[in-house]
Amino acid sequence: MGDGQLSRAVYLGTGPTYDTNVAGNSAEVVDVTDTQYLAYNTSSALLWLKSNVPFSKIGTAGFVVRPPTMMLSGSGSAGSEQLSLNLVTHFMTYDSGSGHWTSTYNYFYR
Repeated sequence: MGDGQLSRAVYLGTGPTYDTNVAGNSAEVVDVTDTQYLAYNTSSALLWLKSNVPFSKIGTAGFVVRPPTMMLSGSGSAGSEQLSLNLVTHFMTYDSGSGHWTSTYNYFYR
């Protein structure tokens, strides 16, 4: 018996039966905050995102901010092109009125 029979019921992702290739399971960001131009002395802005699946199916949403001074370089980790950036994840709160995940980010600096 090959390993296909043993692995056919194994799914990768969150939860015991999460299959990223099933349309009902894939959560995607479908809309985000429009571009904002902040005044020189403004360090905060409301950010939001909208998902293609309802709030009840998403545990949390978040974002990371790469400072403009951070230069990205390298070829990624072994076997992957993904760079390790060590950035802080800022978690968002679901706003049932708008249907968006929102967060006020307070650390924009020049």
